[in-house]
Amino acid sequence: MFVYAAIDIGGLWPGNPFNSEWLISLERPGCKVEHGIFRLGYEAKSWDVVYFHWPEHTTDSIRAETIVVLENKLVALKKQSKLVMTIHNAEPHRRCDESARTLYRD
Repeated sequence: MFVYAAIDIGGLWPGNPFNSEWLISLERPGCKVEHGIFRLGYEAKSWDVVYFHWPEHTTDSIRAETIVVLENKLVALKKQSKLVMTIHNAEPHRRCDESARTLYRD
């Protein structure tokens, strides 16, 4: 299995070890894990699972016009990978614009 986590370890909340502990727990024989939001800017690999933790954080540093590029990337990824998101609330709480709300709905 090949897992990609669209998160930057230690970048969001250094005091919250959940993401790094979760990724370490996946790393075992037969399961390769990659992480880093920057990888979304490259050609998609043959990931089996693509994981997002609070999807609006993925778009924090992305300009509004680039959101369309990200949406197209997600549509392409959905054809080859399982998309998994951890969302702890019904609406984005850090970035509350329409593009962030769209990530929660779609």
